[in-house]
Amino acid sequence: MDRKERALKRILQKLGAVRQVLSKEERVWLDRLVLGPEVEGHLLSTNPKQSLRPRIHWDAKSATYVIAEKTEPDQKNRD
Repeated sequence: MDRKERALKRILQKLGAVRQVLSKEERVWLDRLVLGPEVEGHLLSTNPKQSLRPRIHWDAKSATYVIAEKTEPDQKNRD
């Protein structure tokens, strides 16, 4: 795990701890701030660099923000 990934994990742990003490409205605001607006077009990106970025989402089961696994871009995007 490189330095950036460790720093990101620390930040996500701290955000998760802050999220637990917020009201419902404040949690919604924080989620929008951290996760950004959900736009389907970003998921269909043809830019390989963009599609390799880690995705972050809130996991209610573990009550933390989670970094999704990096996925390889589609073969058609490499052309």
